[in-house]
Amino acid sequence: MIDPAEDRLRAAVQAVQIVPDVAARQAARAVLMAAFDAQWAVVRRAPPPRLAWAWAIVRLQARLVHSAIWLGSALIIALGALVTLAFTTPGGGLVPLALIAPLAAALGSALLYGEDADPPQELLLAAPAPRAAVLLARLVLLFGFNLAAALAASIVLALLNPALALWPLIAGWLAPMTVLAALGFLSSVICNDSGMSALAGFIIWGGLVLRHVSGESLPPFLDWLPDLWRMGLLGALVTGGLAAAAGIWLSSRDMRWAQEAA
Repeated sequence: MIDPAEDRLRAAVQAVQIVPDVAARQAARAVLMAAFDAQWAVVRRAPPPRLAWAWAIVRLQARLVHSAIWLGSALIIALGALVTLAFTTPGGGLVPLALIAPLAAALGSALLYGEDADPPQELLLAAPAPRAAVLLARLVLLFGFNLAAALAASIVLALLNPALALWPLIAGWLAPMTVLAALGFLSSVICNDSGMSALAGFIIWGGLVLRHVSGESLPPFLDWLPDLWRMGLLGALVTGGLAAAAGIWLSSRDMRWAQEAA
């Protein structure tokens, strides 16, 4: 059941618009802070408080992430599953799902940060939650959604095509999806623009796919790129964790500059 305080919080978030008028901005921030205080009072009564507050952050971010991101990720993974089902033959090597599913993570996470992707910037500046926790919740939510969708697609493919074993399917996309989700988020922080960050995520994915499929005929300018599809899960976790940490650190500095300039 949704608490009435959470309804007020959502309404306040939806009402916030970035306007040049200082008085209007201060009034919007006051409404947000009042709604957050009400929600925080509810969370404090729910044991255990730390887990309840973390869950409140996750639920709020799930409502703030644009619905087109969820839909786009699901459609990309569904397309990868259909192509895999239609064109994969036994012994055909890496299946299309392993190449396409990481694209959903790269593009989706590239749209998680930025003024046009997240209009209520006052929310991030005024929220009583740590900014790192807010952004990390968004990244974990989207990665978890992509992970669940790709797992579901892999299970369906393994059931429909006995030639496709479940674990090799999962192993084919898990490591590159982990790294590309973090790199997409990092690109969104660096570009601070949804269009540019999505383009950067697509270019990163395309370069890494080309790096993998080129084999012996690898272009010289791709020599320095890692082959994510041959990277182990441990390496992917370390690389993705470093990229995500860099994105959160840069975004925190970006918002601190915004506060100083306000």
